[in-house]
Amino acid sequence: VLINDTISYGPIGKNGSTPLSNNPTKISISMSTIRRTTFLLFTVIAISSGYLFLWTHNNNIYSNIYSNSSSNSSSSSSNRSSTQPQLPSNSLSINNDNVFFNKNNPLHKKTSLRAAAKSTSLSKVDHDQSKEDTIKSRCQNFIQNPPTKIDIVIPYEYQKEDDLSLKYELRSFEKYGLLNHVGTVYILMDTVENADKMKLRYGSYITRQQQQQQQKITTAEEDDAAAQIQLHIIAMTELRDAAPFAVEKYEANPKLGKSHYAPYLPGIAEYYLLVPDDVVMLKEYSRDIWFDAEKLLPYGHSFGLWQGGNTHGHPNIAELHGVNFLNRCSLEYVIELCVRGKMKISNPADLSPTAVALGLLNKEHLLSRFYMYHSRGFASVKPHNTEFFRECHTNGGCKSPDGFREIFVNVQGEGVSIEYKEDVALRNRWSKWFEESFPVPSRFEGS
Repeated sequence: VLINDTISYGPIGKNGSTPLSNNPTKISISMSTIRRTTFLLFTVIAISSGYLFLWTHNNNIYSNIYSNSSSNSSSSSSNRSSTQPQLPSNSLSINNDNVFFNKNNPLHKKTSLRAAAKSTSLSKVDHDQSKEDTIKSRCQNFIQNPPTKIDIVIPYEYQKEDDLSLKYELRSFEKYGLLNHVGTVYILMDTVENADKMKLRYGSYITRQQQQQQQKITTAEEDDAAAQIQLHIIAMTELRDAAPFAVEKYEANPKLGKSHYAPYLPGIAEYYLLVPDDVVMLKEYSRDIWFDAEKLLPYGHSFGLWQGGNTHGHPNIAELHGVNFLNRCSLEYVIELCVRGKMKISNPADLSPTAVALGLLNKEHLLSRFYMYHSRGFASVKPHNTEFFRECHTNGGCKSPDGFREIFVNVQGEGVSIEYKEDVALRNRWSKWFEESFPVPSRFEGS
């Protein structure tokens, strides 16, 4: 073929030769025609190859999706059939029975399996620490379902003398109706020896409590019996196998240890108050003071500058100065994450679980609002429309109870607290106010 020239051919002869002819057939092919034809040919091949590739690739994707969907479907179906009822992912597994440890949940029996679990270290329980296992995914259902009853945890250091602070604290809770909404009061001690001494002070109530527990109660009577508030005086050493750090690591700071151990108390409710032993209540109880009924979320508070451990960038809480309304699930999540998870914290002082938990909840929009200490924003919250908390240090200028308008006040210092130096004038003044304000004994006192 000669481009831009002619090709001549005629009848083929016997020898295969082309005999000469005066009128040969001529075909003329230009360069532009060749280029167009070649371009179209390659375009068709390219498009066809592309469609073939996409068809094959998509078939593989659809095949995988179908395969995974079928696998997940059968797996979830198997899980639903093997777990009745379905329970939150954070419930501990003991003898293959999942338990929702909330006293108000119908699954929670009078003898809670959490009590049985206290000898089971959480390190022996498989917890998912994947990216999907967040404080929100694990705890949101617990957080947004407020309990009808909460528990109270009071970290306490044994004193040889009868501590007036604790007595009047319980009287104030009684006077303003808080104890009517409490299932159990835990007084958390450092050692078994001191816990036994403390039990002697409340011996009559504990004896009555034990007698009630020993009685055989029918199912119909169980609800009435559950209305009786429980008092448990327990030592940190009794929780050594369930809690995050060994008791010995808290010798320098036992108060911090008690805040770490609180969520592992046997039978602890899903929501509990962590309260020091020198707080008094000055307003009538309402659940609205710590739970926003419209948003179905709790409030968070900071109570000053005292730091109970590393907050890891979250606001300081000073949890052992104020009244902390805490969610058990969120506290356990933080401790597992920091101690047994990615951070591998080995020193208790490197973690304030209360500060980290409230910080994460606030970040995930699981708090209705967070209030810093001295913030006046809480005054807009009904029904009291006043500030939530005040700290009164007698050795810091707070010499008189005049002007108290808050819901809770922490009163400590000279003339009040045994660990401070004695001031007779201050003690007489404050003792008179305590007695006049809270003259009626709590249910834990008396014969």
